[in-house]
Amino acid sequence: MSRHFIKDEFDMIYKIYNEFGLKQTINYVNEISPDTNFITRKHLLGRIRKIIRYYNNGMQDQLLDKKGVNRKPGSGRAKKPIEPDWNEFTKEELIEIAKRYYEINKNKSKSGKLSEAKKLNIPYSKSAKIFNVCRQAIAKSKTRVIKVKEHKNDAIIRKSFLDNKGRYGRLRLSAYISMKYNIFINPRSLGRDLKRLNLICKIRKQRRKSEIKNTKFALPDIVKRDYNDKLNRNIFATDVSYVKAPRDVKDNHVFLSVIIEHKTKKIRDFKLSVNNDIDLVMDNINTFMSIDKDFIIHSDHGFQYTSKIYIDKINKMGGTVSLSRVGNSLDNREVEYWFSIIKSECLNELDYSKITLEDLKKIIADYIFWYNNYRIQSILNWKTPQQYAMMLK
Repeated sequence: MSRHFIKDEFDMIYKIYNEFGLKQTINYVNEISPDTNFITRKHLLGRIRKIIRYYNNGMQDQLLDKKGVNRKPGSGRAKKPIEPDWNEFTKEELIEIAKRYYEINKNKSKSGKLSEAKKLNIPYSKSAKIFNVCRQAIAKSKTRVIKVKEHKNDAIIRKSFLDNKGRYGRLRLSAYISMKYNIFINPRSLGRDLKRLNLICKIRKQRRKSEIKNTKFALPDIVKRDYNDKLNRNIFATDVSYVKAPRDVKDNHVFLSVIIEHKTKKIRDFKLSVNNDIDLVMDNINTFMSIDKDFIIHSDHGFQYTSKIYIDKINKMGGTVSLSRVGNSLDNREVEYWFSIIKSECLNELDYSKITLEDLKKIIADYIFWYNNYRIQSILNWKTPQQYAMMLK
């Protein structure tokens, strides 16, 4: 803010304005008061014109008074409120002030009383007596200061989530962090952290596709939903699933056949073909090697698994064929569940217009390697299939 001018400076401003005009007047004002260089031209012109107007009306003496003679009472900037020194008041005077405060507030609404009570830094019980309201109401109305949580594990959570390609949900991710970083995070808390960090796990979408089933063929269900092979019967499961066709395949789908071990959840072999025929399943069986001669291989009633060629091959290998009951997909849950996993964690995110059939085979092979060697599972006590298989040896 520029300083206030003295009488000689006001006279010179008026004289320069009349003789040389506004431009020279502005230069003179900037010279005698350099601070005016930092104010806007609009405000500077207003100040100069006010000086000229006062001189033309014979009111130049009023320019010397900073307050001005024409200021209305009560106008201008309000004084800063100064809190009184309460120690200067006697006890009787403070009681009189308190009584007056009570009279002012006693006719207020309940919300008004609670609003006033929040401003008093005294016990709730005493505030309740002053405002004639419930103590609990005052306590609830008090603004609670919520401490900002320190999210110290955000970097670890984000890295662990991305290391597993977003395939781990809160329960599996909690176990992974506990094993790798020796930090326990409650799965529920971890779920909230994932939501806050906008880390969304891939989920499986339920879809139903029609398949060719030979329901007239009767073979017993030997497995009887022994998903974990509790009787150590060396159980395997197999099935074929649809996969979207890559760019070099004319049809809409290709077909994936796998064999999974019940006890370890390990994928023992897979085959990918453009045709859903007996050759696909037989190629898978021919490359499948069981350590023990006696084994059970379980499947649904797909036409491949009820064919004489397939059954004779299994019997020749020393195995026994087991078929699910008709309309009971849970009987073959292990392989059905694995198909849902690979689709949600790998296949559904692919751009099939940019890959070939060979590319797709490599992607599936890489995923199966990762699944067998790195994907921990709660049913295996948070071990990978390969780790669990090594423990059983």
